[in-house]
Amino acid sequence: MLRIGLDIDDCLCSWWESYCLYYDTDKNPRHLKDAQITKNVVRDLKFNRKFWLSLPVKNTIDFVPVLYCTARVNNKDWSKKWLENNGFPKSPVYQMYGHKVDKSKRIKGKVDVFIDDSVYNMITLNLAGIPCLLYDTPRNQEWGDIGRIKSLDYNTIESTYNEFMDNHFYNFKTLVQ
Repeated sequence: MLRIGLDIDDCLCSWWESYCLYYDTDKNPRHLKDAQITKNVVRDLKFNRKFWLSLPVKNTIDFVPVLYCTARVNNKDWSKKWLENNGFPKSPVYQMYGHKVDKSKRIKGKVDVFIDDSVYNMITLNLAGIPCLLYDTPRNQEWGDIGRIKSLDYNTIESTYNEFMDNHFYNFKTLVQ
């Protein structure tokens, strides 16, 4: 069995859709700019327990991950509580505070593969020697099909991981140059 680590936002829960709804981005598109998103999260959502605990489940899983690793600025207990409330297996939660933080230092040696929706995180982890597959979302389409998965069921992860390791991981640096 693979030791699988999972990101939470937009892999397990619908963070992006919830953010857009909360800030009514259809009527207020300024809230979609990166700087404004960061400001909103750090100054407002960081303290909003209800927001974090009411995020809808996007995906369920059919395995027990060895860990969850997320880049959130909210109270870590809220992340753990969300996982528990929504029936996810109990596993350690590594919470990195900030945007575009390097998760590799927290998970290296603990996982065989990590699943994330962020192209930045996928590239950073693979370059750090940690195989990372990209969970497919509308917001990460700039990355091609290499290492992309559309389901979090174990068999899909395992087959995509094997294909990725056989054909791409060891020359990943050439894919991003």
